[in-house]
Formats: sequence, structure tokens, C-alpha cells
Amino acid sequence: MTRVRDAFLGALGAGALGAGLMIMAFPALVRWFLRRALKPVLSGKVKQNAFYETLTYLRNTDPAMVLGIMRRAETGKPFSRPYGTTRRFDSFDELMFIPAQLGRLPASDAKSADTRVTIGPRAQRPLQLQTPILVSGVATGLALSLEAKVAIARGASAAGTATNSGEGGYWPEERRAARHYVLQVNRGGWVRPEEMQRADMLEIQFGQAADIAAAKTVKGSHVSARMRQILGIGQTGQRTIHTRFDRVRRPADLRHWVAELRDLTGGVPIALKFAAGDIEADLEFAMESQPDCIVIDGAEGATHSSLEVTIQDCGLPLLYAIPRADAYLRRHGAREAVTLIAAGGLRYSGDFLKAMALGADAVYSATSIWTAMIQDQLIHALPYLAPPLQLFFHEGKLTRYFDLAKGAKHVANFIRASTAEMATVAQALGHTALDQVDKDDLYALSREVAEATGVRLAYASALEPIGPDVPRPRPEMAENHEPRLH
Repeated sequence: MTRVRDAFLGALGAGALGAGLMIMAFPALVRWFLRRALKPVLSGKVKQNAFYETLTYLRNTDPAMVLGIMRRAETGKPFSRPYGTTRRFDSFDELMFIPAQLGRLPASDAKSADTRVTIGPRAQRPLQLQTPILVSGVATGLALSLEAKVAIARGASAAGTATNSGEGGYWPEERRAARHYVLQVNRGGWVRPEEMQRADMLEIQFGQAADIAAAKTVKGSHVSARMRQILGIGQTGQRTIHTRFDRVRRPADLRHWVAELRDLTGGVPIALKFAAGDIEADLEFAMESQPDCIVIDGAEGATHSSLEVTIQDCGLPLLYAIPRADAYLRRHGAREAVTLIAAGGLRYSGDFLKAMALGADAVYSATSIWTAMIQDQLIHALPYLAPPLQLFFHEGKLTRYFDLAKGAKHVANFIRASTAEMATVAQALGHTALDQVDKDDLYALSREVAEATGVRLAYASALEPIGPDVPRPRPEMAENHEPRLH
């Protein structure tokens, strides 16, 4: 026992001595570091200063871009990655709502603002939802796991809205979980007529923001046996998502196809989706078919896997696209008949309502839905330093930790909370329904955004005065509001 005590005291004394020596030597170590390390950095020749060179390189180069360059150099193949653009476009952050107070009174809080929306009002079987927030298309089996998609479908159903199949095709489990189900007709051609008959809306996908209309190949070796069955291929086979539908070459071709789909489905809304680009030309072609719904996907849209160049450098930001699409529909007298849905980079209730103020009737959300879904499940990825998608991606290494019931609950909570926030803002603006919010309820914080959106500039100038002397027409507010049909 004495030996243990002596050893312990000896170690303690040695440690104390070492600590004392370190304290005494610390100033000398600092001076040595400054002489040997910082002095050359601060006063050495720039051309010979490796630290300065490295710092400048990192400052002027996007690390994600460097990774892409290196991967291309390694493989000699186009570089793909998940999620959306890292570019910073003019955004909805450049728009602010104008609260009603005295000059214009807020709406009574006797009852909540109406949040209902009807998709395809002229369709034989219009899609009626309790909220204008829909879940955007994400492919089962190609992007998200089946469990994640079922969770999203259950959550959307609980919140009174619709979920979209995405490019992955029809999965019976997702259909059973979805009260309102949008089936995307993709350019790969593996959605069957009998599956279309089970949908509440069809969405013909001509393109999407992250990969525009680029061709993609799905290899059997990269997907599950269940996905191969849906694709109709073996493990060594493959299917291609083509750049276009061969059957659509002229507006008349699309008109005939839309008519066929209406007959096949008994009149569910037929939506046409494309990436925001040459909007007026695309709409001129599309409107020949008399669609029930147009979906515009802005350049901010995310993806499970697309080429970096199409994610970063193609398409138009949604802030520019919505006003142009809305204006086209109004000029051609189609605004009451055609529902306009905005998609791409919309994050939360403020973005959703601003998109509607600019002209959209409803919005699609995806990335925010995924984020909400794993609200308290993200902790499972942290110990592995893994990205969140590993919990819900179809090839994710942590999908065993995903809790479907929790995911559904949190999706529903996010949609409900976002809808309630939108209703609160609408009342504060003086409205009894979300669809009454328009451009007159916004100010633009920059001249560029004001010109692009048709929203009034927020700051005063000699050319554009603001204040009580400037007429500001407002529609009369009905006591018993019925939601508009688009």
C-alpha cells in the first residue's frame, strides 16, 4: 500500500513540475512561434508565402466546386450530386409583407383565415385540399426509401393535403397511405394505365429544375429487386428517363394525350410540370392541351442526384418565374381555369405565402418536408458523422433507425404549423383567406426585385413616392368568403 501511495505522490509531483516548467516556458514558446511561423506569413515575400497562397485559393474557390473538379478528374465522367443549388439568387427574402394596422385594418380574428384550395377547378373530379402546401415529387426506390415515402404520405393525409409519387412510379403502399395521391407520369414510361386510374391527379413531367430535361439511366444493379420489378428489368438491365416524350412533338399531340388521360382516369386534374425556362413559349405549347394545372419548378429545386452543371447553371429562379407564368395565364384568359403551382427551394410559411402573393395558387415543398420528417431522428446520424439522407435514402446506411410513425407525425405537424402561420399573416394583412393575398400586400427591398416581380419598391424616392397620398386600391373584403377555384 505504501508503494502505491509513493508512486502516486511521485507521479503527482512530476506532473506538477512539468506543468510549472510549461508555464515558465510558455512565453518563450509563443515568441518562437511568432518568429518561425507568423513573421514569414505577415512580412514574407508574397510569391514565396505558401500560407497566403493557400488562404487566397480557399477564399476564391468554392470547396464544393473543388470536390466536383477532383471527382471529374478521377472518373472522367459527368459529376452528379444531391440537393439543390449553392448559388444565391434574388430570393423571397427580398420581399416583405405590409401589415395592416390603422390605414388598413387587420381582418377579424373571430375565425381563422380560409386555407382551402381547389386544384383543377374545371376538372370533372377536382382535387380539394385543406392547405395549399403539397408534398413535391420524390422518387420511391430511386431517391427515398419506401418507409420514408409512406411516412410522408401519412403525414400529408393527416394534414389534409396531397403527396406526389415522383419519378419512381406507382407503389401500392404509398397509394394506400395517401388520402390525396398525385401520380407523376415520367419520361421513362414505366407508369401503367391501370396505375393512373388509381390517382387523384396526374402530373406529366416534362422537366424539373435540378436536371431540366436531361436524360438519365437507371441501372438494375443500382436499385432493389422491388424497383427492378417496377421498371420491368433484370439486375443487368437498365431503363432510360429520356429527354422528351416521343409522342409529343406538336401541341396537337399533347392535346390528344391529355384528352386520353382524362377519359382514362374519369376526369382527375391533369398537370403539366416543367423547369422554369422559356416560360411563355412553354406555356403557349402547353395551353393548347387545356391542362387543369401548371407546375413551374424554379432553379432552386433540389434533387436526389443530378449533374452539378444542371443544378447550378440552368433554369430561372422561382422569384422571376411565378409572375411571368401568372401574367401569361391572365393575358390569355386562363387564370380562373388553370391552377398554378410553384416549386423549387421554398423553405417555410413565409416563402409559401409570398409565392402565392406573386401569383401561385399552391406550392410544392420537398426538402423542408424531409427535414421535418427526421425532426428528432437526426440524432441517429450524428454519431456516424453521416449526412441526414442516410436515414431515409433508398440506399441509406442508417435506414434501420428510421421511425415511420414519428416521421409521419412530424410531417403533419410541419404542414399544419406552416398553414396556421400563413393564415395568421393573411389576417394581419387584412384578409379572410390565403387566396386574397396578392402583390399589393408586398414591398420589394431592391429595385431589381421590384422590376422582376411587379411589386412596389419599399423605399421612398422622388420618382416613386410612398405614403397616404398615393392611391392604393384594395378589393372589398367579403364577410362570408368562398375560396377561389384556383
